[in-house]
Amino acid sequence: MLYFFGIFFQVLLLLSPLIIILLLCFIPFGSIKALKFFSLSLQVCLLNFLTFNWLYLYVTSTKNIVFSFKIFNSNDLYNFCYKIDLVNLSFLVLTCILITICILIAWQWLPFFYSLRTYLILLFSIEFFSFQFFTVENLFYFYIFFESVLIPMYFLIGIWGLRHRKIHASYQFFIYTFAGSLLMLLSIIFIGLYFNTYNIAILEKNIYLINDLSFNYQLLVWFGFFIAFAIKTPMVPVHIWLPEAHVEAPTAGSVILAGLLLKFGTFGFYKILINIFYSMTNFLFWFLIALSFLAIIYGSIITYSQIDLKKIIAYSSVSHMGYVIYGLILDNMEGVLGALFMMFTHGFISSGLFYSVGILYERYGTRNIFDYGGLKNFMPLFSFFFFILTLANMNLPLTAGFVAEFLVLLGSSQLESLIIICLGALGLFTNGVYCIWLYNRLCLGPCLLKQSLIFSFNDLDRREYFILLLFSIFIIILGLFPNCILSSFEFYIFDILWQKLV
Repeated sequence: MLYFFGIFFQVLLLLSPLIIILLLCFIPFGSIKALKFFSLSLQVCLLNFLTFNWLYLYVTSTKNIVFSFKIFNSNDLYNFCYKIDLVNLSFLVLTCILITICILIAWQWLPFFYSLRTYLILLFSIEFFSFQFFTVENLFYFYIFFESVLIPMYFLIGIWGLRHRKIHASYQFFIYTFAGSLLMLLSIIFIGLYFNTYNIAILEKNIYLINDLSFNYQLLVWFGFFIAFAIKTPMVPVHIWLPEAHVEAPTAGSVILAGLLLKFGTFGFYKILINIFYSMTNFLFWFLIALSFLAIIYGSIITYSQIDLKKIIAYSSVSHMGYVIYGLILDNMEGVLGALFMMFTHGFISSGLFYSVGILYERYGTRNIFDYGGLKNFMPLFSFFFFILTLANMNLPLTAGFVAEFLVLLGSSQLESLIIICLGALGLFTNGVYCIWLYNRLCLGPCLLKQSLIFSFNDLDRREYFILLLFSIFIIILGLFPNCILSSFEFYIFDILWQKLV
């Protein structure tokens, strides 16, 4: 009986965003305050439920909870199967935190000539699809939820975008990522026809099934998955859609895009290419190393030539995702731990930076970096929080970014290659240079804004202060006490690495 109650609560957890969407439909049209407080209250309850669930698995040392739903009794190919463990549950918590912050972001600035209900439904749709994606264990539904999140993001950028190219950006984002994922669909269909199963757990436990394929078939199937994940991550040179989408997206859209959607590609890389196609990924190790360092170095250097604040942060995300892929393909405990931890912490660091840029754009109507300077003189609170976020972005000790990048570099030391270690350190240097330059240009030096703009606006209000405080608290706590997340990741990753050795 206790087992069935546990499964019931897990199902309720995964379906809770959909339940919230249905409840929002019963709130009378035009009740702005009711929509805001009702959605925020339910989201906070969901966050508490998720945190309790994570603590339960952590304290009881439960490896995972697996359950399935049969759709066709005679065919196991298309039946739902879910697995909840400490790794994907951590990303569910990250998703819930970011969606909660997105509700707070839109508390005042949302244009009311668009439906607030539609905006909230889009947010909870993204949350629902993300919950399914991180926990589903069927390749067929893995692809469906991998792509489904494009639909609400397309409308979020196209309707609530900030500039005249928002329609172009939404089309580019949708078509670019959708077209790349069609190759993954072909690979999934091939696996289903050849092995008569889409179950990820079965393929993980029986890696020899994949090794039975000929080399050419393995390579084609691997590249089908790789291209889809590389575009979504994004990796250089298939990263073109990301800066354009960030520039045109609203602040909440950029927060979701950087904090959540980029993790779809890296999580898929970890779950499919590392855990299932282990031998082919190992065979193409140096090819992936080259692409990773191309993203790390190129993403850092290209920021120096950008003048749009959002593009600067977008290209820094490309560089950080290069470190994530690099850590994952090292396939040792330190490297994988660092990569997963960077995926988690990047959700707070990059999202906080995009929100900071959104605050400036709302006040002054420009994102051109040469229009700013000396913000510390009349926005001291903003400058303080932006300083913390900048330090975290350049991976300074005592911040969450340092722990993640240190673990990745520690894992790379096992390669015993001086060139690889030096290239990783070069990425640290280039990353730090543009972060220092960005902060100096915005907050220090002479004031370049018009005097009328300076006297028209104050420093952070209570809502903005609370949101930036949340980002800063998460970043500092994870930097000071990283073991609260790392130990839960290590608990699960050790079994995966042991299975590969066996």
